[in-house]
Amino acid sequence: DLAGASSFAGRALEALPEGGGGTFRYAALAVLVGAHSAMGHYTEASRQCDRPLPHGLLDSLHGLAFLRARGLHHLTGNQPQAALTDFMAIGRIMQSRGIDRPAFLPWRSDAAQALQRLGKPQQAERLVLQQLALPDARRPWVRGLSLHRRALSVGSSRQRISLLEQAVDELHRSGDRLATAQAMADLGQTMQADGNAPMKGTATTRAAWSLARQCGATALCKEILPDAPLSDPAPERIVEPGPERPETRLSSSEQRVATLAAQGLTNREISTKLYLTVSTVEQHLTKVYRKLRINGRADLPVDLALGAVQAGK
Repeated sequence: DLAGASSFAGRALEALPEGGGGTFRYAALAVLVGAHSAMGHYTEASRQCDRPLPHGLLDSLHGLAFLRARGLHHLTGNQPQAALTDFMAIGRIMQSRGIDRPAFLPWRSDAAQALQRLGKPQQAERLVLQQLALPDARRPWVRGLSLHRRALSVGSSRQRISLLEQAVDELHRSGDRLATAQAMADLGQTMQADGNAPMKGTATTRAAWSLARQCGATALCKEILPDAPLSDPAPERIVEPGPERPETRLSSSEQRVATLAAQGLTNREISTKLYLTVSTVEQHLTKVYRKLRINGRADLPVDLALGAVQAGK
């Protein structure tokens, strides 16, 4: 929820005294920069990145988090060399302080992304393999980020697809929806280029776009499907949890139709795939929307599409 992250970071900054807050101010600014950059608010993100860094700021994890956010913003702005400079600076400082923990700041996979943009896949892979050898690589988030970067450094499309599927699985488990969408986008693109599963690749790409849209990641949406219209997402519905009633459970047929719709397939594509009439597909979707209390296919839970990607391994 990038809009929510931006809002809470803004409130945190407003609560700090003018000119005060110490290094914590830069923890909030790191969140603000990351959210603005991912939402496509480049001018505001750049304005925050251009501020001078106070003396001693980089002695704290808050300061290093800001440096990482600035580096990621440089990547979004197609400045991989500037991004690499920031990421390698983080690495040097963390190693010298004895706090080289990718669970805090995964500078190696960040630097690998910059190196890949610079056309240096072998250097990128070395950093990723180093990160995978650390104890923190047992954590789903670190492992997922590492596998995503490693996948883009290998030449074999089959190996790349396998690594990307693992990355999507790990990142989904970690709860990082934006990183999951990024890995899914690369997975879908690789599948389409490979030619062995173009329909699955197209569906995965659409699911990545849908997840990015739910996060509010306008920049990623435009990167995945440049021509897809971006409408405002429906407001979130807050429903008190309660026992599941039989009339709210999806039937197996409804589940199959909803899963394909969540992947982005049209009603006609779903009807062809499941050997149903278009009218039957429409009837199933109407029941799904009513049971899930949503307005339409744009509000279908992305977990439906993610489950299909993982089940198809």
